[in-house]
Amino acid sequence: MSSRSQIFFWGSSHAVPTIPGQEAQSGGHTAPAGPVPGWKCLCFEWLDPLLLLLIGLFLIDNMYPFLWWGDGPELLTAARCKGVAHPTGYPLYLVLLDWFFLLPFGSVAWKGNLFSVTSTLLGVFFLLRVMPVRKDRLWIALGWRLGILSLIASPIFQRQSSLAEVYALSFLFLAGILWRAVRFADAGTALHLILLAGLCGFAVGHHRLLGLMLPGLGLSLIPRLREQTFSLRMILFSGLVFGFCLFLPYTLLFMRAQGSPPLNWEDPSSLQNLWRIFSAEQFRIDQKVQRMQLWLAYEKGLAGHPWRVILAEISSIPHLWWHQFLLSSFLIVPGVFWWYQRSARLLVSSLTAWFLPAFLSFNTRWAIVNPFISSALPGCIGNRLGLGLPAGAFKRF
Repeated sequence: MSSRSQIFFWGSSHAVPTIPGQEAQSGGHTAPAGPVPGWKCLCFEWLDPLLLLLIGLFLIDNMYPFLWWGDGPELLTAARCKGVAHPTGYPLYLVLLDWFFLLPFGSVAWKGNLFSVTSTLLGVFFLLRVMPVRKDRLWIALGWRLGILSLIASPIFQRQSSLAEVYALSFLFLAGILWRAVRFADAGTALHLILLAGLCGFAVGHHRLLGLMLPGLGLSLIPRLREQTFSLRMILFSGLVFGFCLFLPYTLLFMRAQGSPPLNWEDPSSLQNLWRIFSAEQFRIDQKVQRMQLWLAYEKGLAGHPWRVILAEISSIPHLWWHQFLLSSFLIVPGVFWWYQRSARLLVSSLTAWFLPAFLSFNTRWAIVNPFISSALPGCIGNRLGLGLPAGAFKRF
């Protein structure tokens, strides 16, 4: 198998990945890549549009028509009144949400909920593009789609995709980054690197937790980076694009604040205040207060040792995963096992992309909502491998 076909999800639609046992059946030669022949071609050609239609109808049917749980009321108000949300401000979310307010129908709450539905549906579209249906990896591609369906049907995805919250847009950025990473791993051109850097910048600017997935992503792309040997000037330029896209939405908060006092939270009319919002200073203060409360409760004999409390919360991760993700959480197990057999580098990169944000989520007591982000990547990987490869192996035997 060529080194190119091993890069990130076994390449994109142009690479020719192989499945164990395939070489033996074809006399030592890899089966030619291409579309599924015969009547199956027409079926699989319409498979992704049909899935998008069904998922879209499912999400719209479950969408709340009014205000509901979370930060939705605050985000809707900040976007409607050109204000500032809680740290880190979420300026990109507010701008995109403001565009949805231009719709000539529906209430403000309904438009905000529709924005989350649209973001989730676009995220599904990009995930489908990560693994196109092809003859050489038919069962893997079908397993990937079954995994996406189980992910969308999980309770936390249904909730976050049906109300005005920032996590649906985070899912869209995550799916887009995976898609652009596959394109970069396949083509490896400077343009793909720049586009990937810009998208990562916008993603991290939207939600800092997505930045903790970048080490795992970078680890998976090391072979392509070594193969292409980009010049130092190109790498520095990609870094500048990342930084520009990271800070660009925050310039809007600064310019808005020059005209009138912004609604809610801090005033970003000065660069110092803008940095406080960007760096989530208020969040760090809240975390210090929370840790002090834990120690005070321990000293008064009202609670156990803070580390014992944290360990107890970490031990509840499997239960939380099952409660929030159902089948998706279970299918990560065979997926990780297959990565171990297939590629240690990809196994480490996927676990790194999960562990860093997941640890921060549980350590800062965001466990209710942030698994929506921190489990999306290994969930999709595990679902595809957990469902697709056993089905393909069963067919061969």
